[in-house]
Amino acid sequence: MDSTSALQQQFPLSPRKFWKKIIPSLVVYGFLALVLVLSLSIILIIPDAGSLSYVLLLQGMSAGLFFCGVFLYAWYIKTYIKRYYYAGEQHFITIKKGVFAPAEIHVQWQKIQDVYVDQDIIDRIMGLYDVHIASATAASGIEAHIDGVDAASAEGLKKFLLDKVSGAGSGANVQETVASQQQ
Repeated sequence: MDSTSALQQQFPLSPRKFWKKIIPSLVVYGFLALVLVLSLSIILIIPDAGSLSYVLLLQGMSAGLFFCGVFLYAWYIKTYIKRYYYAGEQHFITIKKGVFAPAEIHVQWQKIQDVYVDQDIIDRIMGLYDVHIASATAASGIEAHIDGVDAASAEGLKKFLLDKVSGAGSGANVQETVASQQQ
């Protein structure tokens, strides 16, 4: 499978998607690391002259582990975004995402019941949108969405999907449909 499809090139993921994924985790893990370090520091402070060096060593090790974890998580998110794939085929849409065990879903055009765009709080702050594709299957609600696109891409994807669902361009492949939308 190509790394990007014609549909993905026409309506790409936003570069802000990386920050959408990493900022909430940094806040949560940073807070947990701070609580852990402070808790252990208070527990370990005893009226011994050498206890301060143990506390500083513990804090340094915790900071090192935190930054190693942040680096690994950032690598994971970069790889996740790089492998994120979606394409509008002749009879269905394909969405593939994941790093270690990628999930791939195919939804036939005639099975799609609704296409909608939404935002959560972080999306609103970052100016991102999620495009959801709903069908009667349970997996479509969980898997069948493209998240982390800007406003223009979200509206373009929604229009493209609704046109395909309504039968517009049913004989054309996605490259022809995308090419006609560019003109």
